[in-house]
Amino acid sequence: MLEAKWEIDTEQGRGWEYTGNIPSLFFDQKTNELEVKLKSFIKSKKCSNGDIYVYTLRQGYLPKHANEIFKEWQKTNGLEISLPDGKAARKGAFYTTYDNYKNHYNKVFYKLK
Repeated sequence: MLEAKWEIDTEQGRGWEYTGNIPSLFFDQKTNELEVKLKSFIKSKKCSNGDIYVYTLRQGYLPKHANEIFKEWQKTNGLEISLPDGKAARKGAFYTTYDNYKNHYNKVFYKLK
């Protein structure tokens, strides 16, 4: 149902477009609601991939939307993802799918720098 909702409309559950917040002289910087919420959520507690999956869905977004934000944060070195043993996870490995939620709830942990 969420997939259909996002295909129909491009804002607030009516679609999705994320280009990051790249400030420039001629660009009016917009903040993305999910990005702001994810920042706050990750700062509030130790978050695993399962926590992010559930939180993203409860906010009315799809996990792929969180992944787009995480990719941008990794590009700017603002996000650290680690395995349970403390080692760094490979870049781009967010594990926010339903399968990982169901079978590997605490596969990785997220931390903002």
